[in-house]
Amino acid sequence: MCDSSISIDCFKDFKVMDAGGKPLSYTVEGQFPLGNPQYFKGSPSMKVPNGGGLTLIRIPGAPHKGGDTYLVKAEMNALKNQGLGEFITRSFTISISAVKIIEGKYSFRGPSPYLINFDKWNVETGWSSGPVPGYCAATSNTQCAKRYSLPLGMRFGLTVNLTTKLTGWLHGRVKAPEVEVSTNSFGGSTVKVLAEPIKVPVNAVWVNNDTAPQSVKDYYANKPNYGARIFGLQSDELKPLNEIVLLRDGNMGHSAETLKEYLAWLPALGDKAQAMPTAWTIATMSSNQVANQVQQCLNQTDSLAGIVTTNAAEYFDGPPVFDKASGSLDYKVAATHYEPDGNTVFKGSYDLVMSSKVARCIYGFTQAPISATVSVTSDAGTQSAATTVVNERNGWLSLGAYNFTYSSPTIRVVLSGTSNSEVTPTPTPTPTIAAVKPVASKKVISCVKGKVTKKVTGTKPKCPSGYKKVA
Repeated sequence: MCDSSISIDCFKDFKVMDAGGKPLSYTVEGQFPLGNPQYFKGSPSMKVPNGGGLTLIRIPGAPHKGGDTYLVKAEMNALKNQGLGEFITRSFTISISAVKIIEGKYSFRGPSPYLINFDKWNVETGWSSGPVPGYCAATSNTQCAKRYSLPLGMRFGLTVNLTTKLTGWLHGRVKAPEVEVSTNSFGGSTVKVLAEPIKVPVNAVWVNNDTAPQSVKDYYANKPNYGARIFGLQSDELKPLNEIVLLRDGNMGHSAETLKEYLAWLPALGDKAQAMPTAWTIATMSSNQVANQVQQCLNQTDSLAGIVTTNAAEYFDGPPVFDKASGSLDYKVAATHYEPDGNTVFKGSYDLVMSSKVARCIYGFTQAPISATVSVTSDAGTQSAATTVVNERNGWLSLGAYNFTYSSPTIRVVLSGTSNSEVTPTPTPTPTIAAVKPVASKKVISCVKGKVTKKVTGTKPKCPSGYKKVA
């Protein structure tokens, strides 16, 4: 956390609110694990923050099954090639976990900070050699921060000060996020996020090669044999499925390809999740698959464009795809229909918080307010019942869709506004000049009475009584 000596590349203003919106008090218990090799002094000139452990926070008013302790993690991953003077940030992640510290034999985990360990391009040197169970959010040699489910309905928030300026998109595992992004005095980004944790389905299943669903066989039919020792040695004589590391893509991120792979496995999952842990995490977008229409607008802003979050098992971690034909922003997600008990219907959650400036650029809107509709279409092409919310505030457009069902629905957002081409400029008023009435010409007529002749002049001259007009 930020303190009197550290004000950048740290987080501050941790916040937690109960289901009724009441702020809860907390105490900072220190860092975990202590003695971590990552406790190194950074270099501001090279844009390397001070290294440290994760932050333990105790919240008496927010108990979970393992107690009332939480672990807050803010992590940056950066790269510096030879010849460069500073590190370039590749990814940024913040997360909150409910934990209980337990004793045992474990190991530190993380890359070594000692350059000599990376001699001869051994980039894996420094990773733990002892046990680091998956249920541990972090470990030391003697302790494990064992994960528990986060209490649902509550809202957790973090404000993070960074020397790096965040651009592009973030994605994550939260519900109904409120986001504020500003430029700080260091020229980097200050990011403030307040959101609810969500339940996320996890799938794990084994199938035999000969009885695997046809969709699985078809997906891997033309894949190269990216073998691994745990699946056997590489050999051209073996069938492809004997050598391919199955779901290797699904375990490495969230892209268009991982979504395709997950859909191939859906028939083998029994239409239910095998586990349903909770999550509260926000991360930079890892996928570079951004449509040109969207990318052009991202190039016009040097700040954060938006955040996409969902509780789907698999999704695309980039921005929605702009469908020019329908004028919609489409987003594809996938998950099984049921929770682990096989009976409880798993309800979907999707949130899009987008910079109003970027949204107007994509559509070519003016600065007029934006309105939007959100719909969810099932993979069968039918409209799914969903609760949707839309609002625009402080330069951010927030859209949400909740309570829809899976397997692989498409979430479609259609924005409405006034396009630049439709705007008719208000004409500049032209000074008016009062019209001058024309002066009627006068006529002269001759009028006779006996031997007396009179001339009468006027616009409509008439002879006096007893006189006759002389032609």
